Amino acid sequence: MTSCCHWPERYLSVTDVFMQPVTKFRNSPGCCNKLVAQLGYTLILGVALIETIITLAITLFSAMLKPCYPKAYDKCSVQLLESVIALGWACVDFGINLCAYKLLDNQKDVEDYIIYDRIPPGF
Repeated sequence: MTSCCHWPERYLSVTDVFMQPVTKFRNSPGCCNKLVAQLGYTLILGVALIETIITLAITLFSAMLKPCYPKAYDKCSVQLLESVIALGWACVDFGINLCAYKLLDNQKDVEDYIIYDRIPPGF
């Protein structure tokens, strides 16, 4: 799988798997979608924080083994970056959910906005 970013491979974090459907549901028409999504973002934020802490610990451990296993460190550092981006995405969506009209609903658009300052078409 290719990514829009400069790294060669893409590893979706656990948080990404939850963020996309919750945000798509939130952006769909409905009277209570934002409130339901706010509960989802609260849970996702906790998962994202735990995931980032675990990924950071694994990356630090793989850094010690980098001389013997450089590919393991490279994969862990990419996963850490994905996890940090997902944590930021969860924090922002949690904070602006109730007052925003529409939120970015997939990882690629979030990365494009963060890294390249590109707003996706239709926004």
